[in-house]
Amino acid sequence: MNKHDTHRSDRYHQPAIFLHIYILLLIFSVSSQTHASEVSQQSCTATISNIQVAKAIPHDLEQKPAAGWHPVQKLPEYWNTRWPNYHATAWYKINFNYLCPQSTKTPISLVIKSMNMAGQIYINDAFIWQDQSLIEPVSRSWLKPRYWVIPAEILHPGENTLWIRITGIATQKSGLSNVNLGPHQAMMKLYQHYELELRTLSLLNMMINIVVGLLCFAVWFFTPKEVAFKWFGIVSLLWISYVFLVQSTETVFNISNTLQDQISILVFCCYTVAGSIAAWRFARQKYPKIELLLLIYIVSAFIFILLIPNVFLPKTLNLFFLIGVIIFLLKCISFPYIAYKSKNKEAYILAIQYLIFIPIAINDAHYMITLEGTILSPYTSPTSSILIGAILALRLANNSKKIALFHKTLTDEVTKAKVELSISLNAQH
Repeated sequence: MNKHDTHRSDRYHQPAIFLHIYILLLIFSVSSQTHASEVSQQSCTATISNIQVAKAIPHDLEQKPAAGWHPVQKLPEYWNTRWPNYHATAWYKINFNYLCPQSTKTPISLVIKSMNMAGQIYINDAFIWQDQSLIEPVSRSWLKPRYWVIPAEILHPGENTLWIRITGIATQKSGLSNVNLGPHQAMMKLYQHYELELRTLSLLNMMINIVVGLLCFAVWFFTPKEVAFKWFGIVSLLWISYVFLVQSTETVFNISNTLQDQISILVFCCYTVAGSIAAWRFARQKYPKIELLLLIYIVSAFIFILLIPNVFLPKTLNLFFLIGVIIFLLKCISFPYIAYKSKNKEAYILAIQYLIFIPIAINDAHYMITLEGTILSPYTSPTSSILIGAILALRLANNSKKIALFHKTLTDEVTKAKVELSISLNAQH
């Protein structure tokens, strides 16, 4: 066989090799899915049949109540409407049926989307888990999904009981979010979805905002005339602080939950005001009277939120939060007109970004107040932060081009003047 025959043979065999690899991967994928299906069919199942809630015994919070149980139609459930002004401890009693095929007995998994504010969990009489602190300052599990594998040894065939003790606080809606029981694969997928929505994307957004904020401050430091960069840096810093305070699973520096919620709302108020000023400065606009009103809003927020008696604090926090949301929405609605007046291309892009924010802000404000529905900003904020950074970079690039053009024009004029001066001097001599 000559070299040409060998090369032809190699060319014919290469597609066959790739085809064999593809077939092997396909067989492996199908077998894996079949195995997963078989495992799922052999796994035990858990179906919730009944949910009840009762106030804890005041002098013995760890003792499960014997009476006073109220039916719960669905989860999430928050007891502020059931028991107004009750901010202590309650027990949830969740009955579920544990069913297994034939003589098989496998573990099940438990996923809880969030507990507001801290929790303790038992299944039947077996202790499963609890937050780090159930007394003030209590742990903050209101935006923290949890996942456990429940051993088959503590489960009974048929009816079992999941006991969840919840410690509430005055400044938040106290209660229990979604509870899910089932096979490991399904529950892990659900837990990962909750974790992505409530934790991972927010952390990613914080990291992006740190980078954008530092870049904005750096640009402002070297070009002080670009005041918009300073304000966008402040906006990034305030948003990072707000997300950190909201997301923390323990209070910062061991302060009370009430004080942490007061600080987080004050930071949010400052964020909405700084965001408006940043947008106006980006469009090279100033509105002294409106900015004075925004300053009065900030001062009022500090006075009322920090000094008002605790009995009025929850409504006060909600009021200033809503005003902040309204300020944010008015900025988003009005900025397209401001951008149009400015005749600035970068401002046009920012205006489109703000219009997209409007339905997201309304949805998320509803979620933060009611804790119902799905929060959207974690899915959109990373992209939005990157886009704002890109818009600021575009502004910086355009300014650099203008400076370069000015320098070239100045150089040309100087060269032209030198030539004219030289011609004039030669003519005189």
